[in-house]
Amino acid sequence: YFILTFLLLKSLKDNSKFKYLKVILLTLFYGIIIEILQAYFTDTRSGDLYDVTANFLGTVCAALVSYFIFEKISSRKI
Repeated sequence: YFILTFLLLKSLKDNSKFKYLKVILLTLFYGIIIEILQAYFTDTRSGDLYDVTANFLGTVCAALVSYFIFEKISSRKI
C-alpha cells in the first residue's frame, strides 16, 4: 500500500488541496473491500482487521513521504 499510494500520488495530475485525502481514502476503501472479499468469497483466505490497519499505516506513511518529496523538497530553489 505504500508503493500503491506513492505511485498514485506521483501520477495524479490533481493540484487541489484535497489530493492527498482523496488518495488516502481511495486506498483505504480498496483495502477494506479486499478484506471483505477475502472473508466472504474465498475458502483459503480470511479477512483481518489488522491487515486493514497495516494497509492504512502504509498509506499514511507514503502520503507523508510523498508530501515532503513532492511539495517541500521540489519547491525549494537551489
